[in-house]
Amino acid sequence: MKVYALAVLSVPTSGQAVSLASASDLSSFSFYQRGSVAEFMTFFCKTVAERTKAGQRQSVQENAYVAHVYNRGGPDPLCSVVVTDQEYPVRPAFSLLAKILDEYDTAVPVASRSDTSLAPFPAIHSYLSKYQDPKQADNIMKVQAELDETKIILHQTIESVLERGEKLDNLVDRSTALSQQSKMFYKTAKKSLLHMPPTPPNFYQVQLTVLAVFCFAAILLERYVDRRKKAGSNDLGKGIGGERLEEAEPLNDRQGGGSREVSRAVFSALQRNYLFVYAVVMGADWLQGPYVYSLYKDQYEYPERIVALLFVMGFTSAGLTAPLVGVWADKLGRRRMCLYFCLSYAAACFCTLVPFLPVLLAGRVLGGFSTSILFSCFESWLVSASQSTGVSQSDLSTIFGQATLVNGFVASAAGIVSNELVARTEGFTGPFMLSALLLGVSWVMIRGMWTENYGGQDAAGSSTTDFFQITRLRQAWQIVRRDPSLLVLGLTQTCFEGSMYLFVFLWVPSMQEASAAFPGPPLPLGYIFSAFMVSMMLGSLIYTCIATHSLPKSDPPLVLHAKLSSLICLTASLSFAFSYSATSPQTRFWCFCIFEACVGMYYPVQGMLKGTMISNDHRATLAALFRVPLNVFVTGIMLTGVSSNRQLVFSGCTLLLAFSSIMTTLVVVRRTTEQAAAAANGSAGLRPL
Repeated sequence: MKVYALAVLSVPTSGQAVSLASASDLSSFSFYQRGSVAEFMTFFCKTVAERTKAGQRQSVQENAYVAHVYNRGGPDPLCSVVVTDQEYPVRPAFSLLAKILDEYDTAVPVASRSDTSLAPFPAIHSYLSKYQDPKQADNIMKVQAELDETKIILHQTIESVLERGEKLDNLVDRSTALSQQSKMFYKTAKKSLLHMPPTPPNFYQVQLTVLAVFCFAAILLERYVDRRKKAGSNDLGKGIGGERLEEAEPLNDRQGGGSREVSRAVFSALQRNYLFVYAVVMGADWLQGPYVYSLYKDQYEYPERIVALLFVMGFTSAGLTAPLVGVWADKLGRRRMCLYFCLSYAAACFCTLVPFLPVLLAGRVLGGFSTSILFSCFESWLVSASQSTGVSQSDLSTIFGQATLVNGFVASAAGIVSNELVARTEGFTGPFMLSALLLGVSWVMIRGMWTENYGGQDAAGSSTTDFFQITRLRQAWQIVRRDPSLLVLGLTQTCFEGSMYLFVFLWVPSMQEASAAFPGPPLPLGYIFSAFMVSMMLGSLIYTCIATHSLPKSDPPLVLHAKLSSLICLTASLSFAFSYSATSPQTRFWCFCIFEACVGMYYPVQGMLKGTMISNDHRATLAALFRVPLNVFVTGIMLTGVSSNRQLVFSGCTLLLAFSSIMTTLVVVRRTTEQAAAAANGSAGLRPL
């Protein structure tokens, strides 16, 4: 709880309010912000005082601030205003207002009030200090019991106080009492709430702590079990000539301990090279996410429809370039396309520095193109590299699981870093510049650590006459049409990842809608976001435990992953269904955490299925082709206005995820089970298509 400003004003029936005495405590703001904040506080006090009728008490909220006003009226129209945060209780605030007016009336003669230099009122500073803690004002509150019988009008927003047609933004622009720097501070901090002091720990902070502790314990337990398993495998290898069950796949040439050491060294090198690059790349991506909207809407002041156009432009670009990116990756090389990703995404970051709409649109086009590369070429490079080096399916699934775990850690850290950058630079471009720097680092890492791989044997010397590779796209589509399993894989990607992207836009208003306190104290969205990321890491750990420690005793690897895919979609569907039927914010929060855990399991499972069921020649092409319906789906829903139809969107996602789960069970699980049985009976095993 915090009291920011206290003021006594003279409010004539006609004309502007005049400040007679004031005090402020701006210690929670940085030194460079205090001048702008002080000007805005004075402006805010005068604005609400002029719009409070004589004899009226009211509380007026503007974002994270609340101005409690008491206009005493009478022949000498005095008004007192106190600006607090949203957690400060109402009764001591109005107790202070009545007390300060009585004190001022006694201490300052009426004849001296026209010149504040002749009528100082030092007591206002002591009251500001004393009322920082409402509990210390209890004695004064007791003598103000008549306030309980006085009607206090509570306005949720300042718009309800302003006259018809008035807007606070316009008043700020026209004000001569505010400097340009103060006006910029108001516009920048209007919705971000970045400059407010942190709220005390509450439910979400506690749950984040619990999730983080549980995640850390799960990581330690998983590492301990993994070491025990390796130790047991080594002991078993000494007794049976070094043969390991999980190395009965392509990696195993069954030549004893020496070959095992070589294979583990190859696996460790691939794991290290991929995860280091993946962590830096995803860090660059996550840094931009929290502040794209704020940059366009708050800093550059574009209207809502233009911001929506910018977002849609990014998804449209990703949808149009996705199949081309896959073809180019298969033909030109996955490593080369990843290098292009670093350059194009860095260029998109630099476009955010120019508040000119065509430049920003160009940046969104580059960002969509880069996203298509990020979610197709990096995964294709890993799968192809694992096959060329002889890494087994179980080891590949381990890398996928660890990549999702790394992604969760990076996302949590990126949110904190970006928030700190914005707070220190007082602008929203800082995270984008750091992202560009990380992309430069990742370009150097990819160039030095990765080797090239292609989609076809003749790829390195392929002709570039068919630049848009229509022939290969047609071939890839024919492959998908011939195999229902691949159609279902594409359906699952569209339904699950489409629901995930829509969830990114919907979780904040959904949590606010469920919160009984909103629009009171602001929700700790940063803590909630971090809790979601930790939940995603837990999902990744669950997958790693299932895939790494249960494969020898359960279904064949591909059958297990097909069943997991169906289960993940079903669980995600149920989490959405329960979340929107829940009335408490706590229940909705945990439903969303379950969905994020499903996200943590989904990516390694889906990557393993696509890596096994799709041939290397067309892997990147098909992976990119699957993103076309995904981007069409997300773009279409966004254009309909998801914020005003949240329940309908969540209901649709619930049904789509349930349908995807059913189709995966009926098609993919059945096909993989039949082929596993055929392989066990000595028939031809499962071949990529």
